[in-house]
Amino acid sequence: MKWLAAALALGASTACSTGESVFGVPQYSAAIPFDVVLAPGEQIMVDSTFRVAFEGVKEDSRCPIDVICVWQGNAAVALELTAGEGPTLPFTVNTGIEPDSAVHAGYFVQLLEVNPAPVSTSRIDRKRYRVKLRIARRP
Repeated sequence: MKWLAAALALGASTACSTGESVFGVPQYSAAIPFDVVLAPGEQIMVDSTFRVAFEGVKEDSRCPIDVICVWQGNAAVALELTAGEGPTLPFTVNTGIEPDSAVHAGYFVQLLEVNPAPVSTSRIDRKRYRVKLRIARRP
């Protein structure tokens, strides 16, 4: 019974990809809100009218996982949001400071996670970053 509840919860919190893509951009149906993980340069379309693109991590001063810090640090993430045929607007969202979300054209995009976590002995290759975003309609 527990597995059924877990499966239902997972299904309710994820978006439905239509399996289609336009110019290689995955299309998502109206199953909003949903969470999505993007790599640098990846983008998605929501309801065929709203595009969310992850451009990259502009700054990463998060505390390494193998160090004790007095401040958690911050990762600044560059997004581009486009509604319909309108202009593409740049937004920066953050892990440790405000803003952690962006609102555009009736949609709400919140940064939930930036991975991988930093380690003091190595530098993260910009191509390895992944962001987890929550996409919702604006309340």
